[in-house]
Amino acid sequence: MAEHSQMGKIVLHLGAHRTGTSSFQNYLHLNRDVLARKGCDVYVPNRDGITNARLNVSLPEPRHVAANADMKVFVRRNRRNLRAMGWDAASTRTTLLSEENLPGRMIHFWKGHFYPQAGIRCRVLAKALRRRIDHAVLVVRDYGDLYTSAHAMFAQRKCVADFRTRLPALMSVRDGWSTLIAEVLKGLDPARLTIVPYDMRGPNSQLLATLAGCDMHGLRNLEWRVNQPASVQAMERLQKIYSAGGRLTECEVHGIKEEFSVDRGYDRFDPLTKAERRLFTNRYRSELLMMEPDARIEILHPELIAAE
Repeated sequence: MAEHSQMGKIVLHLGAHRTGTSSFQNYLHLNRDVLARKGCDVYVPNRDGITNARLNVSLPEPRHVAANADMKVFVRRNRRNLRAMGWDAASTRTTLLSEENLPGRMIHFWKGHFYPQAGIRCRVLAKALRRRIDHAVLVVRDYGDLYTSAHAMFAQRKCVADFRTRLPALMSVRDGWSTLIAEVLKGLDPARLTIVPYDMRGPNSQLLATLAGCDMHGLRNLEWRVNQPASVQAMERLQKIYSAGGRLTECEVHGIKEEFSVDRGYDRFDPLTKAERRLFTNRYRSELLMMEPDARIEILHPELIAAE
């Protein structure tokens, strides 16, 4: 095998959920041919309007861990998937992977858990790659905005419990971004990990520059919006349909969201009181500013987080 210094870089975008990941992945997929000509191969999943993409990872869920499933099975499966998508560990080109499900799924929030199997999932991918990741980027978000946005997303797809009934579980979550970051460092062992606060994420081109340092010349911006949040009125209409046993296509959901969009003057979903939002925000800031020092970690603009 060639020496690491002769190999291309591996850069990984970890999401997380509800931080503009779908928009970023659509942006990468739109520009995949231009980026390929610049020596950067893009791998994103088929999701949120993307078709003919190549990334397909299979990672353990809590039920697999509880059943003492053999993690080597997942490693072998992902190595097969990597080969199938044409990835070569000895490539001299830059490999750019983007997968928000790597830390885990949001459904665990409602049970009071924050990405409970992130460490195991990261270790599986790291073993499957057989290469150290040169740079990973994780976009993080204030807990209040994260949880309300996650609830709104699920409410667009199926009948869900009222947010207020879920709030006690969310308030009781003990782990958080600092725990996830520690698990990512331990499981993936990237040479560098950049933490990007959502409010400072910037446009997709800026996030790409942060992640891979790519030349932006010739790249196109998205001309459509991806996964826009539903208004209160749109969510009420959708929940009324779902609670009656109805089903909707993605096109029908989009139509209802457009009819009752925030841009048309309908209400933004914000079910938290000022006191509840302050609790979530204070925890978010303190976790980012008081993490254990690690030479691999860079938090973008920590002084702005403290000043907010």
